[in-house]
Amino acid sequence: MVRKVLIIDDDNINNFLCERIIKLANFSEEVNTFINSDSAMEFLKLNADNPSDLPEIIFLDINMPIKTGWDFLNEFDVIKNDFKKEMKIFMLSSSVYEEDVKKARSYATVTDYITKPLSLETLKKLEIQIK
Repeated sequence: MVRKVLIIDDDNINNFLCERIIKLANFSEEVNTFINSDSAMEFLKLNADNPSDLPEIIFLDINMPIKTGWDFLNEFDVIKNDFKKEMKIFMLSSSVYEEDVKKARSYATVTDYITKPLSLETLKKLEIQIK
C-alpha cells in the first residue's frame, strides 16, 4: 500500500470514482484530487521540502482546459529535482491514440500509461509495478 495518491483530472465524477476504487482496493491511505494542473503543481511546490506530504503516485489526465497533462509534465520535468521524494506519474486518460501513449512514455517522469477507467485489476497490476 502506498501512503498518498494524487489525482489530477478536470472531471469530478472520474475523480470521485478513482478515489472510491483506490480506497476499495486498499491501494493508498490518502487520496488528494485536483481539477486542474495549476492547483496540483502549487500543492506539490508548497510541499517540496516535506516528503511525508508528497504523494508516491500521481494519476494525471492529458486533456484538461487551460493547462493539459503535457503542460504539467513539462513543468514537473524542470522542477522534479526540487522534491525531496520520488513520485511516480501514471498518465490516466480516455485517449486511445497511439501517439498519446508514445508521447507519454517519452517522458522519463512517466512510469506508465493507463486507459480510463481506473479499475481494481489495474491497481493490482500497479502494486506489482511500483514495488
